[in-house]
Amino acid sequence: MHCACAYSAQQGGAVIPIAVVLAERDAQLRVRLREELGAEAGISVVAATGAASTAAQLALQGRTQVLVVGSSVRRDDVYAALQAVCEQAPGIRCLVIMDDHDEDQEQRVLMVGAAGILLAENAAAQVRDAVHALNAGEAVVPPRLLASLLHRFRRASRSRPATQRMREPLSSREWQVLNELSAGRTTAVTAEHLGIALATVHSHLRNIYGKLGVTSRTEALAAAEYLRSQRHPGVSSTSSVSGS
Repeated sequence: MHCACAYSAQQGGAVIPIAVVLAERDAQLRVRLREELGAEAGISVVAATGAASTAAQLALQGRTQVLVVGSSVRRDDVYAALQAVCEQAPGIRCLVIMDDHDEDQEQRVLMVGAAGILLAENAAAQVRDAVHALNAGEAVVPPRLLASLLHRFRRASRSRPATQRMREPLSSREWQVLNELSAGRTTAVTAEHLGIALATVHSHLRNIYGKLGVTSRTEALAAAEYLRSQRHPGVSSTSSVSGS
């Protein structure tokens, strides 16, 4: 971590506080985090709420630099808030506090749009430095995650030749399934959201694997990220197709 004062914006010699919106369902944790963040002049907590959706709306309405989402917020609510903020205001940096060491969940949080992750056990001591680092354009990622992320990037690189030689474009429904999984949702939740049977989701996944030339969900999501970044002709932007 870095010296907090190094990241405070200045204008005419005066420190401009970093505007932070905080979402934390647990009232005691919310008070503690708000006190920690507000303990220095370089950070201003402009709003604190128990609902991630409300925090996302407040962040989008104001001149917010950092959105902090606490560890007691339901994971689906975290994903929805991150997705809304990243789609509508990508300049807002998002920090998620997590209460466990689940690397799969941490990677999903980063994929959805978080720029930083803190563990709950260290959050109170590190949250101010993390906010300053994010505001300075840095990423805040636990060191143990770096090896996993590098492995993921290597898989994405290996998937590029396959995606460039797609035998058949993905259908709109297949892209919907990938978008749901990219948002961190399980296959069961994906089936519920799309109004289709769980077996149909698995069928779509098998078709997706075959078209992309991959063998796992992680590789499929990495390939999808690459396709989106390249605006490949097989990418569909349709998200409201009915039926299976």
